[in-house]
Amino acid sequence: MHDWGNDEHKLRTAAVFVGAARELIESDGLENLSIRRIAEKAGMHNSTIYLYFKDVDQLVLLASMDHYRAFCRKTGALMEGDGDPKARFLRVWEAFAEDVFARPAVFYSFFFGRHSGDLTPVIRRYDLLFPEASSQRTEGEGMGIEERCLALLRPLVGAGGTRVTPEGLPLAACIVVACLRSCLERCKDDPAVSREEARTGLLDMIRYITGLEE
Repeated sequence: MHDWGNDEHKLRTAAVFVGAARELIESDGLENLSIRRIAEKAGMHNSTIYLYFKDVDQLVLLASMDHYRAFCRKTGALMEGDGDPKARFLRVWEAFAEDVFARPAVFYSFFFGRHSGDLTPVIRRYDLLFPEASSQRTEGEGMGIEERCLALLRPLVGAGGTRVTPEGLPLAACIVVACLRSCLERCKDDPAVSREEARTGLLDMIRYITGLEE
């Protein structure tokens, strides 16, 4: 991502672009977003965007950070809850699926997009642009989706009544990630796909993979 340093003009301009992209995503959907429309909304020339952002994918992550942070806070709080680890695991995934299938294209960008391998630099840049938002940071925001799925599955090892074993944990996580990717791809690429059916389908797959079928 291009260096803004502490240049107030650069930071203000970058924030204008992020705000314009955010408004367009909320009003028209990520699938209708383009550099031209963002620039028009921001009142600037198309080429100016590339002076501040490496590509539109990074701009999309910054513009969608509020949704990602709300998702991290919700799932993080549920992971820390007390009680049966199996029931907690299912509660977390129900909340997880509710959020990601509400905005499949946005969360696909965070989990599987061009810059999903390391979200920490994007998060730091967001906090630089919007310092007031830094107080909303939660632990684990920079996790990749593979690491996140491992963290969610790990409490099931030794819990009893599941298919998740220490040896099988990495494979189970890989299968869950593959299922999530497939379901999100279908939703973001085909508006005719029911998000509710995709959500319940993913939860059914996860219950089967872990042996927690109801």
